[in-house]
Amino acid sequence: MADYTKEILAQAELRNYAVWDMFAHFGGLFGINQMVKEGLIGADRVHYTKAGYEKQGQLLTDAFLEALQNYNTETGK
Repeated sequence: MADYTKEILAQAELRNYAVWDMFAHFGGLFGINQMVKEGLIGADRVHYTKAGYEKQGQLLTDAFLEALQNYNTETGK
């Protein structure tokens, strides 16, 4: 997963497109155990729980709003 994430980020930089790094937000390669403890991912360590999907949604929304604020600041809007 770490190599896959690294390549996505490299391609985003190369091609100048936006990317959101959920892997990093959830603790990276070793974050899975903490996610289980917090009840964000199921015992199968693959599927998120309801709380996990809600956290994903909140983090993504926060990232969009932060990007919009940065854009507005940079363009003087």
